[in-house]
Amino acid sequence: MTVKADALNNIINEHREIFVSILANPLLPEIIKGKYKSVKKFSKRIIATMLINHCQNAYSLYEKNIINHDEFYGMQKDIINLFSWPIIKKRWPKIKSYYPDKFQNLINSLIYNQSMDSDQSSERLV
Repeated sequence: MTVKADALNNIINEHREIFVSILANPLLPEIIKGKYKSVKKFSKRIIATMLINHCQNAYSLYEKNIINHDEFYGMQKDIINLFSWPIIKKRWPKIKSYYPDKFQNLINSLIYNQSMDSDQSSERLV
């Protein structure tokens, strides 16, 4: 991997470790939930954000030619599935502005404009 890809991977891994640590400690979500009224809602937001970050990391690695077209094409199908989950559907509109425009455009293309499972669509988006 390149230095940039390694750095990005490290950042995402550190975020994931922080999120998992928060979820694993029963006291932390209660302490840091802030404006959220329930720990369950707060925990769902953490999980959804962590999953979206994973997708963005995969896309970034694809952009840096570390993941090839065929590998990322398969990941696109996983992304479509993931973004059909209720917690992701609810979280994405609230945090999409935190992500690079290219990633937002990919998600919009995959989720809102394209169904990779349809018979008419077998072309790759990237």
